[in-house]
Amino acid sequence: MRSRPLITALVAGTVAVAAGVFVGGAVLAPDHTSAQETPVSSLLPVSRRADPSLDRYTRTPKPRTGARSLNGAQQWLSAKAQPLVAHDSDPTVSLHATGWASGPNVAVYVNATGVNLYNRQQLHDASRWLVRRGKTPVLVDGWHMLDVRQPEARRWWLYGSDGRASCISDRNRRSVLDLIACGYRGLWVDNVLTVPAQWFKPDPGIDAAEWGNALVALLQELRYALPQGVPFTINAHWTDLDFPYATDQGLNFESPLVRAARAADQLVIEGGAIDPGLNYAGSATDQWSYRRLLAYADAMHAAGVRLQWEKTSSDDLTRNATRELGTLPSCRDGDYARAQPAWRQGDRVWRAHVRTAAFNLASALLTLAPGDSVGDMCEYPGRGWRGYGAEFGAPLGPREDDGRVVLRRFAQGLIAVNPSGKAVTVTLPEGRLAINLASLANPKKPRVATSRFRIPARSALVAKYYVAPQRR
Repeated sequence: MRSRPLITALVAGTVAVAAGVFVGGAVLAPDHTSAQETPVSSLLPVSRRADPSLDRYTRTPKPRTGARSLNGAQQWLSAKAQPLVAHDSDPTVSLHATGWASGPNVAVYVNATGVNLYNRQQLHDASRWLVRRGKTPVLVDGWHMLDVRQPEARRWWLYGSDGRASCISDRNRRSVLDLIACGYRGLWVDNVLTVPAQWFKPDPGIDAAEWGNALVALLQELRYALPQGVPFTINAHWTDLDFPYATDQGLNFESPLVRAARAADQLVIEGGAIDPGLNYAGSATDQWSYRRLLAYADAMHAAGVRLQWEKTSSDDLTRNATRELGTLPSCRDGDYARAQPAWRQGDRVWRAHVRTAAFNLASALLTLAPGDSVGDMCEYPGRGWRGYGAEFGAPLGPREDDGRVVLRRFAQGLIAVNPSGKAVTVTLPEGRLAINLASLANPKKPRVATSRFRIPARSALVAKYYVAPQRR
């Protein structure tokens, strides 16, 4: 969305935004929901991809585990992870989680374009469709490239060597549809890459349009073969699209990436709004700027795509605040988790997680459309961020951008992002009080409600309106 000047007339119920210290400041005119807009819930589902540090929580000693035998961490995962994404690439991952009494929503990771180099059975079964350049195997993210241009390769990916969907006992030979037959309730499809020269090593020399059309065919065949009601999410890269380089906000709806995204239930924005390659202060016309990412979300929504903003790291927004927040680990923190089994609520790492989770959630709400969600690999049992469970009501209008702050007003709160390198102060309309969920170092001790908020550089305001209880 392009920046537009703020309207400076004072209107009742407006939000005043100014850079630095608030002194009068410019004023935003109120927006109202139009009759053409469909109300959208601001309470977004939160998915959690499982990494090895979650193994001690996801595995249970029995295939059927009663409610009284679930520990607190398992109860948290069952209630909070929507879905919990397990990995098929690890043959020790069990389906025991589906036996939990509380029935967690467990999806399974699959790779669209590769075969696991450590899975000898599948490598053998797929050997005729594995791509080589000369005698050198072509790899993608450490996986052996599967040539999905061949219909037989796509059918093997869907049904396996036996040609049917069944929960076969040999876990290493299970196909995508076998996994669903075994009880998983959804799919998380990785490496949906439409530009092979960009991602595959060495470059296989495959025509990009031919490869992109093959991936679209794969996902359309998956959609047709899946049982009704079983969703699948795809992970693709927006660098596979011409959009970042386009001079306008247009999008080719017939491009392979858009067609692939439309075949799925959701498209993942991997890294979410927390990406070291983003220029946060840049305008919506700058390649790889934060505002350009928001415009990309708008364009994909216009194409009928539902988005999942998946935060996979906590360090990229906080490198300029190491004195305050300390050195942060990656969210894929199996090694860190072994040294410290759970990040302590209130410590520096926890505050950084809250700060970046708020930035990512706020970005999703700035571009909110029906069917959107967020993902967060930093959410752990016992340290979930309170903001993910907050309801802000329906949006009252589109987002607004004065070149400093990007904000959107909701019926029960205000969302604002400061992507610049300087602090900004936001003051709520007269009579309004709110609690900034982005500042909660400990979710059990909310801060006092106020009407004025200082948003640090590269941070968000997630303000939930506060209504004082009436005295009797």
